[in-house]
Amino acid sequence: MVGSITNIERNIERVRNANNKLLGEAVMQAMPQYIRLLNEVPKYTGEIGSNLINAAGTGIIAPLFIAYNPLADTDKDTKIYSAWRQPISAVLAILMQFSIVYPFSQYVQKLSNEGLLAKHLNRTLIHEEKYLKQILQRQYPNMSAKEIAERAKNWQTQEYAEAMELIQRKGILSSTMNPMSVENFKTLMSSTTSGMLEEINNEITYLEKEKPEKYFARMKFYRDNPAEVRSLFNEISDGVKLDSTNDASKQFFKDLLRKHKDAKPEIIGIIKELSSASTTGLKRHYLSRLQERFKDAARLTDDALIGEYIKEGITKHLKHAKDDKTILEAMTEMVSKTTNANYNRNTAEILEKSEKLLGRGRDFLFELVQKEAKNINNRFKSYKDVSGLMVGFLTLPVTCYILNWIYPRFMEKFFPSITAKKPPKTNVMDKFSPENLVKNKLLTPNVTTKGGTAPCLPA
Repeated sequence: MVGSITNIERNIERVRNANNKLLGEAVMQAMPQYIRLLNEVPKYTGEIGSNLINAAGTGIIAPLFIAYNPLADTDKDTKIYSAWRQPISAVLAILMQFSIVYPFSQYVQKLSNEGLLAKHLNRTLIHEEKYLKQILQRQYPNMSAKEIAERAKNWQTQEYAEAMELIQRKGILSSTMNPMSVENFKTLMSSTTSGMLEEINNEITYLEKEKPEKYFARMKFYRDNPAEVRSLFNEISDGVKLDSTNDASKQFFKDLLRKHKDAKPEIIGIIKELSSASTTGLKRHYLSRLQERFKDAARLTDDALIGEYIKEGITKHLKHAKDDKTILEAMTEMVSKTTNANYNRNTAEILEKSEKLLGRGRDFLFELVQKEAKNINNRFKSYKDVSGLMVGFLTLPVTCYILNWIYPRFMEKFFPSITAKKPPKTNVMDKFSPENLVKNKLLTPNVTTKGGTAPCLPA
């Protein structure tokens, strides 16, 4: 059975694909500053931000190009008259977005979190954190935002625990308490085991090439500078608390590096190692591991003992990784052979094998739940984007009608001088009047009829 929520939280915070993340962050740090800034933009925009940026471009930048376009063969007043259509259009777009499209998007998200959409779109397995916060805010209106966020996180952790227990008890992964189909179960299991196998293979390769000398200086520094190291760890603990967001902890380590820029290389190395973790949870995991080694360093009074400790740790870690690989390979093979006939038996055996992985920082059940929650989120996002696009298309005729009604009246009200110079509207059929046809030499005026002189086609 699943252990305590504390154990689940520990599993949630384990190190995943550390080497790949380090490489990705190193590449990004090597990029020019403007590229790094562009990479940060999506984190602060989202749906509303993107629409506001688009509206700003339509309402500010586009009118400037129209009003001061040297290639346009029109007078200045006509350009200005045309340019003002863009900001009016942008304002209407924002009003429609916030009055119809955005509320619809919020409503669809609410339906998904309440389990009122199709089963494959419902996020009742692991609710959206924003939705949980809204419930808590209604229940506890006087509670601080910090405590609301912490309770929402704990609520999600409980949902992970319940989902993991549900799998172990019944081999079920569904918010409606119905067993998954064989094909869906095989797909989910295969993607989970293959991802974990790739992670383990990378780890084994890394450990087999690992040199004990790399950690020797660090362990000696722990042993010989206990007060300095303890002070640093206490300082870091304040930046990786349970309620610290990923962005907040990332900024904390940037400030910490600036503060200790002239410190000893070992201090800077510790800070950089911890800051390389992509989430606050991983940073806490790294910190607890370093603190454990720091405690062990106190009893390693001889350099020879330090060398033995490091070698023993690498050997033990490598053995655990290889054992996990063997178990996962057996699980992968069993998943591939699962059919309707042996579904229940194979599922039970696969889950039984997965329990051997739980004590080594690779919680298979958590990986399974997290993968399915991610799949549901991706399916829902596609559904929301398509349905939102359809709503947007439906509002276009209304927006265009309002724009065509407001635009001339706005210009007449605030720019009467420009509006007065605007050429009067002409009927397209006026081009085919006798006068215009004669003017363009398509007709001649020299034919006399009973009713008088009338133009006719030239000979």
